[in-house]
Amino acid sequence: MPADTTGQFEEAYTNLQCLIIAQVNKFSTEKLTATQYLVLDYIIRSGETATGQLAKQFRISAPAISRQIKKLMTDGLIIQKRDETDRRIYFNAVTPKAVKLVSQAKKLRKTMSLQIRHLLSESDRKTFIRICNRITNNIHLDE
Repeated sequence: MPADTTGQFEEAYTNLQCLIIAQVNKFSTEKLTATQYLVLDYIIRSGETATGQLAKQFRISAPAISRQIKKLMTDGLIIQKRDETDRRIYFNAVTPKAVKLVSQAKKLRKTMSLQIRHLLSESDRKTFIRICNRITNNIHLDE
């Protein structure tokens, strides 16, 4: 990247990141991390999910996902059940409290998404989608 745009890129990225974090903080009354929120959302959409499957889904280590699950259990957002045939496997399900929290967060996320959508032209929206997908498919963060 040319030196003259590096500062502009960093500033634009930081501003967008701060805007997103501010939105996340609005629904983070439970002090959830982004990963914890995404875990809850995934389980709501997919149903009971094995801990190992969650680690694969979010591309993080088994110990890292286990820490996230433990926090969510402590907060009353997830309940865990052992597999009856293989006692090493745990399945995770959300509680009604988690469903309510994720529902509220989705409303805020949808509002922000609509605001962004209305600011961009159709061409810009396609570019935005392509860039977001490229970033999420190629950056892997371990906790």
